[in-house]
Amino acid sequence: MRSRDNSEASSSFSFDGAPKSHAKSPSMMSWFQGHSKKQQQPENFMSNPQFDLSGHPSALEIDTASGDLWKGATVLFPLKDGNTCSLRLATVNDCDRIYLFIQELAESQKSVSAITMEELRRDGFTPGVRPRFQVILVFLDAELVAFTLFHETYSSWRGKCLHIEDLYVREKHRGEGIGTLLLRTLGRRAAAESCHRLTWQSMAWNERANDFYAKIGGKKMDGLLNWQVEGDAALRDFCKE
Repeated sequence: MRSRDNSEASSSFSFDGAPKSHAKSPSMMSWFQGHSKKQQQPENFMSNPQFDLSGHPSALEIDTASGDLWKGATVLFPLKDGNTCSLRLATVNDCDRIYLFIQELAESQKSVSAITMEELRRDGFTPGVRPRFQVILVFLDAELVAFTLFHETYSSWRGKCLHIEDLYVREKHRGEGIGTLLLRTLGRRAAAESCHRLTWQSMAWNERANDFYAKIGGKKMDGLLNWQVEGDAALRDFCKE
């Protein structure tokens, strides 16, 4: 799942709803403070029956543990095969891990990432500056097996949204429920942040991923094309008369 360098060979997915009962929080890091497990869930979002919330972990387990996750704690979740994975937010000390996983993801999608560790540190972990993105890391024992990079966006039609830029699970650990767990966790985050939409993109040729997203309730956005101008030189040329 990656929106960069997809050009025309990509598909867009979203969960689209209208949360009504969650108060907006002042920052991405503090959204869960004061969140009550008894709060009414937003209609037509993560309560949508199309979204598969069966199995482990439960929606309540995610709601309960997510509060600690967003505060910087490591939280544990059971997987379908009986193993337990741990999730935590990335810190500045994880930039090398994030960088290597982004390169691995790009290679798996027959692409190249031009991001640098310096840019990751600057844009995500500058003290006192609101981060442009956040990252969740997933571990099995001491092995890093998955990550997701996400950030807020804004729609002139729907308002506040949450976008998943990257979601990557190493191949040998696919099918264990890690991808579903990450999507559920970010869906709960979006609902609690009063977001109206959770979006991501996937490669059109990746049938396995696209089937998975459709199965759990993602809505493919037919009729949309991705457009971009990329690179310093291209941007300068684009601005010329």
